[in-house]
Amino acid sequence: MNTEKKQSDYEELMQYLEEAQAYETALILFEWDEETLAPEKAGSRTARMQGVLSSSYQRIMMSDRVKELVDKCLQELTETEGIAPDGTQNRAEKPALETPDGELTEEGIRYAILKAQGDGRCQHYFSNAVFCACVLSIPFLLVGIFAPGGLLRLMGGDAQIVALGTGYARIFLMFTPFFMCNYIVSAFVRNDGDPSLAMVATLSGSLFNVVFDYIFMFPMGLGLPGAALATAVSPVLSIAVCSRHFFKKENNIAFVRQLPSAKLLGQSCQLGISGFVGEMSSGVTTTVFNFLLLGLAGNVAVAAYGVIANFALVATAIFNGVAQGAQPLVSECYGKSDRAGAKKLLILGSCTALALAAALYAVVFGATDPLVAVFNSENSAQMAQFAHMGMRLYFAGYFFAGFNIAAAGYLSATNRPAEASVTSLCRGMVAIVACSLVLSRLFGMNGVWAAFPASELLTAVLTLFLLLRPKPQP
Repeated sequence: MNTEKKQSDYEELMQYLEEAQAYETALILFEWDEETLAPEKAGSRTARMQGVLSSSYQRIMMSDRVKELVDKCLQELTETEGIAPDGTQNRAEKPALETPDGELTEEGIRYAILKAQGDGRCQHYFSNAVFCACVLSIPFLLVGIFAPGGLLRLMGGDAQIVALGTGYARIFLMFTPFFMCNYIVSAFVRNDGDPSLAMVATLSGSLFNVVFDYIFMFPMGLGLPGAALATAVSPVLSIAVCSRHFFKKENNIAFVRQLPSAKLLGQSCQLGISGFVGEMSSGVTTTVFNFLLLGLAGNVAVAAYGVIANFALVATAIFNGVAQGAQPLVSECYGKSDRAGAKKLLILGSCTALALAAALYAVVFGATDPLVAVFNSENSAQMAQFAHMGMRLYFAGYFFAGFNIAAAGYLSATNRPAEASVTSLCRGMVAIVACSLVLSRLFGMNGVWAAFPASELLTAVLTLFLLLRPKPQP
């Protein structure tokens, strides 16, 4: 089979799969509508539409031609990667098949075959990801057991903070495997055609964390360890909710026995680099801010930052939700070469982020003192003063951060992981560190608070440049 023939077979298979995916997406939307917004008397009509969509999907996926094309592409994948259908390693290594525009990688072929088969290699990806997450969590687990205080000192905590935070850090770090696995399970469930369950799981975990933070800390009198326990249990609950998907007949993922594969892990992480950088940035920002604030005003300033960081965590989650919600739609448009549709979604997401930022800032500006008072149980006037100004300066940054988060999601969804990573790296590490160091010297504590909006503004300029320039050709 020559290269042109292989190419033709893959393109034909992709046409079938894109049509099937459209039916599947419509089916999911009908199911979601039926559960949430559909009128009471629309049940029978919705059921008929679901039946039509399901039949059309099955007709395509079970057709003889699709099976024939899958077999051909699977044979090519075996030759290309040296991986047999059972997931074992062969010796043959050949270059990956590419589309004429050079945009299709091995990952595209792999996804297409998985989609057509309904199971197969996706189980290997899932099992490998969970296993690697458990292995990678071991160092954090050990630090939590044996040296939580050392980690706090490394992040800039003084003796008083270390004494208060050791119990919190120990509990939090000991649940690291659950935090890591929660992200994996949620992502696979969402991409296996059950986004509503993944959303319910996330909301359940978050709601549990909020409610039981208060219950454990105050009625039960557990203090900071209680807050850590509530946070640590929330991913366990989320995983439990997501596990319902594995008992559904539509489930295509399961655990399989296999040796860990660094190659599979690397392929799984290619488009997640920007998200990884974004998650890492919070730790970098916290460490830098803690050192600067301790030097400027001591523990009271750190406590004020803790108040701001708690609200910022919620705010960032809102904008991440917008980006994650849009990402599958953008990817679908991109996969169908509908560049105009993808850009419209970017504009819609950016406008949504801007509106949310305006609403968020209105709430923060209008209710700054009551919000700070929630975390000021000791009624510290100095802490309230620091946090008051900090909230108003810091949250101005979300006018730019919302756009940056939405744009990073767009770049990842349109197969531009390098540019998405640059955006995340700039806003999460480079710009925020540089701005905090410079502005803190010029304006003291107000400079620290202003570092966030300044860094997001600089990142927005860079992101705009990346979006407007032509996509780099491989």
